[in-house]
Amino acid sequence: MAVSAPYMHDGRFNTLEEVIEHYNSGVKKHPNIDYRLTNGGGFFFEGDVPVGPDFGSGEPRKLNLTDLQKRALIAFLETLTDYELIRDPKFSDPFR
Repeated sequence: MAVSAPYMHDGRFNTLEEVIEHYNSGVKKHPNIDYRLTNGGGFFFEGDVPVGPDFGSGEPRKLNLTDLQKRALIAFLETLTDYELIRDPKFSDPFR
């Protein structure tokens, strides 16, 4: 995880800190954003039966993490990097 920069589908972020900050405060409203990522993001119910999406305000949700929470999230993500596997020649690029 921590060795696969740049991040996002278009490579716009070079660090995990930039990715976390994007989701923490930088997501912009866009017509193609999935409603589940916006305020609302749930369903309207009739009794116990969901009848349709609750689009809410359409404003993107933000994580609103504190600096401590952001550091903890990055520390967790960094634990997902398996350096032993990365260095193991059995899993190296066969075309090099």
